[in-house]
Amino acid sequence: MDPPRHRDPEDLHALLDHIAKVCGSSLNPQPLVPFIDDLPSLEEQVPTTALTVAVFRQDSVLRVSVRNNGNHPLDMLDAELQVPEQLQGNNFVGDWPPVRMKTRFEESGVRWIGHRLTTKASPQAHLGINPLPETLVPQMGEVQVEGLTITLPANLSPADEALAIRYRVSARQESVGPVTKPIAQLERRQSRHCRSRWQSGS
Repeated sequence: MDPPRHRDPEDLHALLDHIAKVCGSSLNPQPLVPFIDDLPSLEEQVPTTALTVAVFRQDSVLRVSVRNNGNHPLDMLDAELQVPEQLQGNNFVGDWPPVRMKTRFEESGVRWIGHRLTTKASPQAHLGINPLPETLVPQMGEVQVEGLTITLPANLSPADEALAIRYRVSARQESVGPVTKPIAQLERRQSRHCRSRWQSGS
């Protein structure tokens, strides 16, 4: 949903005057001024959601982050990240329901393999797989989806870099994707360790 737009007072006056004439009445301008003054705050109270998703590279690891740019909570459902089969490496050795399951998809001769992450925690706590947050609120900012990562081969050829990954994130209110994007076009970010060292000035 687009963010609220503040209305021009003259446009509102003309619109309401037109509606009054269509209804065979005349416009009383007295309550119009306080209504226009209150309109921006009223618009800002209208619930909006805006799910945004980023897939980026930290060294050889593909990571996913989500953000709610609206003003209303998102009820998250699941998230999916896939790579071409030839880049799968040792990432997909098993399924761990109900938190994370292996997925496959084929289209136009391209085969992808990946993970689907849910909001349901695993009863096997030792797995260390964090589920997708059940609720995403604007105050959380950018949230890295720790349970949904894929490690790429260390040295990708130019042909490998041209291959596309595939991702999707779904909430009850809205979804992003499926989206395909070449690996070479993914944003590169510093690892947390490097970022911490840079911030500390060491």
